[in-house]
Amino acid sequence: MVLLKNKMMFFKNLYNSYLAFCEQKRYREKRNELSSMRIYMSEACNANCNYCFNKTIRKDSHMDRSKALLLFDYLHINGIKSLKIMGGEPTIHPNFKELYKEAQLRFNNVALFTNALNDMVLNITPRKDDSVIYNFVFINDNFLYDKLLPQNNSGFPRVFEIVIDHSTNMDALKDKIDMVADKCNQLGVLSFCFQLTINCMVNIFAYRDSINNKMKSLLIFLLNKYPKHYSFDHTVPLCFWDDEVISFMESNGIDYFKKTCRGKDFGLIDANLNLLHCNQYPVVLTSMIKNGHFISFDRVMDLLKESNEGKKERNFYKMCSTCKYFPKQCTGGCMIHKDFIKK
Repeated sequence: MVLLKNKMMFFKNLYNSYLAFCEQKRYREKRNELSSMRIYMSEACNANCNYCFNKTIRKDSHMDRSKALLLFDYLHINGIKSLKIMGGEPTIHPNFKELYKEAQLRFNNVALFTNALNDMVLNITPRKDDSVIYNFVFINDNFLYDKLLPQNNSGFPRVFEIVIDHSTNMDALKDKIDMVADKCNQLGVLSFCFQLTINCMVNIFAYRDSINNKMKSLLIFLLNKYPKHYSFDHTVPLCFWDDEVISFMESNGIDYFKKTCRGKDFGLIDANLNLLHCNQYPVVLTSMIKNGHFISFDRVMDLLKESNEGKKERNFYKMCSTCKYFPKQCTGGCMIHKDFIKK
């Protein structure tokens, strides 16, 4: 009888512990405004892009495999639904294939950013809600289109990241877009997207007219030929866009010019498990591990919010103090805090 009572007490306590865990998880998910997180799976890289915005601060290191798995569990338990795997080049991590699969077990969607220079992308199986973001520079005559995984019929998006600046050859870029779109259609790859971003490693205001004209030209081209196959990445200050481009975007239902850094899509953990605001604002906020344990996620959220406010304050004193758009319509975008960007 005593043994039976002990067993009943054990299962009762186990059930109560499970209920407490579920309640705590629901509380965290409700409190947590952050649903995605970026990680540098590897800070090493097999390329040397001139527009790379983190090559001067990256270390030639990989995230430790065991710590990466613990980090995945930590993020999952704290309500993170989407993981963005970045670098460096994540596919050169010695445990890339395993870690990618482990990430899929914990997150609703996994976004892989890659230059696809090696063949490791051939070893993954993205789900419908996953995505692979390819560096468009390396989609060339030597590119193996099997790396678009045409045999995968899950419908996952293949995203081609296109960087635009004053030196972009627009005719060559449009020809390349046509070539890649044709190849996707031939392979039966229907879910593809050309994602536009502006080179954040130049003083965009020094080339404002040129970049505005190139962006408008490219948008006219995409709206005419691929109206369902384009998107945008990163945000720039509202004052950067000229009236003609804003009018054009508005008339075509494009709200990109209104986008700004609102602090709802931030958070980056580097290969050494340091917390940063984002890959555009690479200030180390803290180590994710203190005294052998992960810091509380409340602390993570507080640090990210403080950092975001600090970034806005820096923008205000640097350039935005007399701007009519700041801060309700614009907080300076992703890159305006950089020292070399000046009006």
